[in-house]
Amino acid sequence: MITTENRIAACPAQAADGNWRAYLHPNLEPPGAVRSHRRVTLAAVVFALALGAAMASAQTPLAYRDARLPTADRVRDLLGRMTLEEKFWQLFMIPGDLDDASYDYSHGIFGLQISPADSARDNTARRHAERVNAIQRYFVERTRLGIPIIPFDEALHGFVREGATAFPQAIALAATWDTALMGRVAGAIARETRSRGVRQILSPVINIANDVRWGRVEETYGEDPYLTSAMGQIGRAHV
Repeated sequence: MITTENRIAACPAQAADGNWRAYLHPNLEPPGAVRSHRRVTLAAVVFALALGAAMASAQTPLAYRDARLPTADRVRDLLGRMTLEEKFWQLFMIPGDLDDASYDYSHGIFGLQISPADSARDNTARRHAERVNAIQRYFVERTRLGIPIIPFDEALHGFVREGATAFPQAIALAATWDTALMGRVAGAIARETRSRGVRQILSPVINIANDVRWGRVEETYGEDPYLTSAMGQIGRAHV
């Protein structure tokens, strides 16, 4: 039989103070120090659980950001999160940058044609690439969904930035009937474009030019569908 004395003997530290009865009688309140200790312990447990949940959540990427998932699943998840305004901006591309604060790109945008900085010192390929990367970081890190933009530019017969190579216009290249030469031109344009951080160019133009009154005939490979298809297929190296 366990008596009060037995319990006290088993807990000499408790018996030494005047509050040992609090450990024996279920209806008696524990000492203030014990209550405080319990509150601190409970708070610590709650904090640990909350911190663990937050860390687990942070380590689990959103579905549309998870490269392990099928593309279709990621797209479906992203579209479900987008507002109507965000969807509109993903159908829109313009020349622009972040220099003018009056332009609001907080909803993202599909693409920007980013000009070099005004300073002549900043017109190198490296400076231009750094500028493009800085603008890209804004869209990835500062917009709600973090959708990256597509930096684009003009490069129909050479990248249209200082220091890039200008080749003959498309109609002149088509006159050579030389697809191997067209491939070399396209490769050179692609390398110069990538060196500046640009990932899309508005070329090649594969419209059939059957009316010389059209003001952009020189941008095409002429009126022959076969030649246009051959040159256009090689010209895909631009992208």
